[in-house]
Amino acid sequence: MHACFKNGLIEKQDAGSQAVAARIPVHGRILDYCAGGGGKSLAIAARTGATLFAHDINHGRMSEIEPRANRGGHDISVIAPDDINTAGVFDTLICDIPCSGSGAWRRSPDGKWRLTSDELLVFVNLQRKILEKAIEHLAPGGTLAMVTCSIFASENQEQKEWLLSTFKDLTYFDEMLLTPADTHDGLYLVTFKNRL
Repeated sequence: MHACFKNGLIEKQDAGSQAVAARIPVHGRILDYCAGGGGKSLAIAARTGATLFAHDINHGRMSEIEPRANRGGHDISVIAPDDINTAGVFDTLICDIPCSGSGAWRRSPDGKWRLTSDELLVFVNLQRKILEKAIEHLAPGGTLAMVTCSIFASENQEQKEWLLSTFKDLTYFDEMLLTPADTHDGLYLVTFKNRL
């Protein structure tokens, strides 16, 4: 293991994920709602020096966040699933929602043969349920960032339109689509502002 990694100077992350983390505007109290292993939290903490909170419905997926944050000298507090309802509201809410993973098929090409239209619909509906729950934690005037590793409009642009039509206090702010390339996965980011 390289000394730079052991000393927290580097973390392995896809270049597309790094680009997304660099594009998310952050301010105030920050929650990574679907944190998983905490890659975007770590990238944002490294970029800003901010304190972050990380949550995932699957507590086990977050097991590496604390040691990774400690190694890098970052302040990331993990919120257990049972504690999210008392965590209050956040000025920056990041939702890297579960998806088809179509943007990462260059690394797992069998996914394109396994995904069915019914399974894609399941992802779309799950994403909406997660976003509905997450938005309960968005402060007035806050920023919502929705991220997927998908290139499908049904998981990206159509979800953006659904959010705008469902949550009238949200206004569109910014959008980025990275198509898959030899150097990075395909990812989608859209950000919104919440009304004061």
